[in-house]
Amino acid sequence: MSSTKPSSERKTIAVFASQVGRAWGAEFSAGINDAAEEHNINLVHFIGGKLALIDTPDQNKPSHGLYDLAKPDQFDGLLLTADVAYGTSPDELKVFSDFYKGIPIVTQSVEMDGASIFIPNNTEGIRAAVSHLIEEHGYKRIAFLRGIRGQIDAEQRFQAYQDELKAHNLRFDQVQGSV
Repeated sequence: MSSTKPSSERKTIAVFASQVGRAWGAEFSAGINDAAEEHNINLVHFIGGKLALIDTPDQNKPSHGLYDLAKPDQFDGLLLTADVAYGTSPDELKVFSDFYKGIPIVTQSVEMDGASIFIPNNTEGIRAAVSHLIEEHGYKRIAFLRGIRGQIDAEQRFQAYQDELKAHNLRFDQVQGSV
């Protein structure tokens, strides 16, 4: 006798993601899928672009494009990945969370009122990489492409980079500029 509930009796979670073709996106999705299988949960992936309000003829009905297909009454929860929500204004996130009011929302590295947030361990990976470059290869000047200012993951990685330089008594040289 199987301990797995029929699909119709399991919880169903919507996952909004964007860059699943990139290495981290594929690994992240695989991890979500593995966890869902382990906990007997259905997942429905919505792979689209950045979360943004789209102009519609009906000004009283905001649209998020493809993501409108995920109706709140169809899901027991929603996971919003960082690649979908980075850079979305607080007002746009409010419209989004209001639409999904009543179901739990979890975001990856994006603060949103009424949602739980989880942040990957950005610190250990960067510290290990920088330490390896210093200790194993003897590098003394290591460039770091910071990422989006104010974005939680980017700030944590940058801080870990600076901390590891300091731990090895190496000077941080700040270069201004953007691409």
